[in-house]
Amino acid sequence: YFGKSIFRPKKGMFKIDFRLIKNIFIIGFPSFLTAITDSIIFLIFNRAILYYGNDAYLAIAGITIRIMDLIVMPIIGITHGFSTIASFNYGAKLYTRVKKILREAVLWTGLIAITGFIATMFFPHFLLRIFTDNTQIINDGIVPMRIIVTFLPLIGFLIVGGSLFQAIGKPVPALIINFSRQVIFLLPAILILPIFCGLNGVFMSWPVSDFLSFIVTIIFVSIEIRIINKSINQIAEKP
Repeated sequence: YFGKSIFRPKKGMFKIDFRLIKNIFIIGFPSFLTAITDSIIFLIFNRAILYYGNDAYLAIAGITIRIMDLIVMPIIGITHGFSTIASFNYGAKLYTRVKKILREAVLWTGLIAITGFIATMFFPHFLLRIFTDNTQIINDGIVPMRIIVTFLPLIGFLIVGGSLFQAIGKPVPALIINFSRQVIFLLPAILILPIFCGLNGVFMSWPVSDFLSFIVTIIFVSIEIRIINKSINQIAEKP
């Protein structure tokens, strides 16, 4: 700590680069906005449950969301690693590696999501008992849990897809993908589906949002892969 250092700070090093700050803000804005909207969505979701159901179903929803959070945690961890590596290779124009990393990330996050789907779909009693010993909540929570996790296997691709565009410096597609699940589809579904399906409609809003967001993500990722393939071909054609 007290020896000679190879790093010698100079006055010019700490000059604020507003262009760099702007880029950081633009790329990080989708994640920031998603975090803000999450709170609003959950508030509306909880109010809808209380309007069409009761406190027991609010507890069931809370337990189910916590279980989903546990499943999503390792997916987010893989995604963070993916975005760092993908960003580096994209900047270095190693587009083939970007595609390979994307495939690996989708594969492993998909396996985690499928494992979570199997656990929640076929062993809901066991998972509910981890959080409560209330027999009514356990028995009444089976159907809502199964409804909410209907398209859980798609979650990995949704998260990785949004992270891809943040990693390569394209915030608009990242914002659209993140917003499509949380706001564009989920919020209207929470407000509309219960009118026709009652309390189950509140829970159905999650898989409906997941499926529609999956379609949006596929479209954007497919377009981006075509662009990457074109870049790979252009590099290959250079003498």
